[in-house]
Amino acid sequence: MPDRPRVFVHVGAPKTGTTYVQRLLWGNREALAREGVDVPGRGRGEHLEAGFDLRTEASPADPKRPMPQWEGAWDRLAAAARESDKKAVVISEERLAGASAADAERAVASLAPAEVHIVYTARDLLGLLPTAWQETVKNRSTRGFEEWLSDVFDRGTDGVAGRWFWLVQDAVDVLQRWAKAVPAERVHVIPKPPSSAPAELLWERYASVLEIDPGCVDLSTAWANSSLSLEQVEFLRRVNRALGSDFPEWHYNGFVREVFARQILLSQVENWTKPVVPAGYAAKAAEAGERIIAGLHEAGYHVVGDLSELRPAVQAEPQEYVHPDPSEILDASVNAAAGLLAHVGTMRDQRREVQQRLSRLQAELDAEREQRGQAQALARRSEDRKPGQIVKEALVDLAGSSRPFAAAYRAYKAVRRRSGSRGSRH
Repeated sequence: MPDRPRVFVHVGAPKTGTTYVQRLLWGNREALAREGVDVPGRGRGEHLEAGFDLRTEASPADPKRPMPQWEGAWDRLAAAARESDKKAVVISEERLAGASAADAERAVASLAPAEVHIVYTARDLLGLLPTAWQETVKNRSTRGFEEWLSDVFDRGTDGVAGRWFWLVQDAVDVLQRWAKAVPAERVHVIPKPPSSAPAELLWERYASVLEIDPGCVDLSTAWANSSLSLEQVEFLRRVNRALGSDFPEWHYNGFVREVFARQILLSQVENWTKPVVPAGYAAKAAEAGERIIAGLHEAGYHVVGDLSELRPAVQAEPQEYVHPDPSEILDASVNAAAGLLAHVGTMRDQRREVQQRLSRLQAELDAEREQRGQAQALARRSEDRKPGQIVKEALVDLAGSSRPFAAAYRAYKAVRRRSGSRGSRH
């Protein structure tokens, strides 16, 4: 075990390639372990729960009520990191970008005496805004794109959406909170490469921070998150409105978000209209991007890549938000309904198969119990019998279940009777 292992806490931000990196980390744990890198815990969920436990600021996507497994989740994960025998440990949970300065201090202190590093992946705001909005819709929001943009830029941190957005996406503010507990040279900023770059470039940058060969992982184990079309997001937003607040949270999270949105709708994405940031908000995004770039440069953090990649691409012409065509929303809803019916049909087939398998297993279990009962009954009957009696009863039982043996047993008894008769005459 190294004297002082390094723990890399990947704190976000959401929608900046974090899921792609996490899929590579969890899909290649054995290969990474051979490189001296440990990803502690039994699965991605333990890092998520640890983030829930650590953060005092809830995200809009958090469950409304704390779960029992959250309590102590961060301390359990920190203990696993401290006890690792690898040279490097990775904890990755993008909502940790929303941790307060006190949360960050608690996290770093709990990892002592490890050398803690903070990793933050960032993205240009213009490319981020449409995906961040639709993520809120996948988490039950009913706000339209323009209304959401107004909350983010016009109301800022005073807005419901704006508060969480800037809490995790303002890289300068996020890293100032974490840098109070970790020196600047151990804060690593990784700009998300532009869409024209190879997908694996983000991983190559991440691997360089860990000081490992990026080729040690199987890239086929990960893929980038896909986005819904504008028509699909608008349809889902209307579904959210129709469901209302009385629809149980656990039903929404488990079925609407995970199955309906992330499986059925995503599987139907085509080259449909994508949300366009209106010119006025695009200008505000560009202004905020320049402020973030300047702040990161001034802070002196370790940057892997080029901070200019956080500068939004200049739009050729000022654009305005185009509301989706009602007929295309209808097409999206029909496709969604068809996909939902197909999914329900598949679920019914799977349920029937499971029920049949359970019936077979139950029959096998009943047969085994019957055999065990017969054996136990035989054992009880034999406890007070002499060996000869036990053998005789066993022969009688066997004769009752086997015709050839029954015939042989009858012949044997006849011979015994004749032998007995001759003996009595002498």
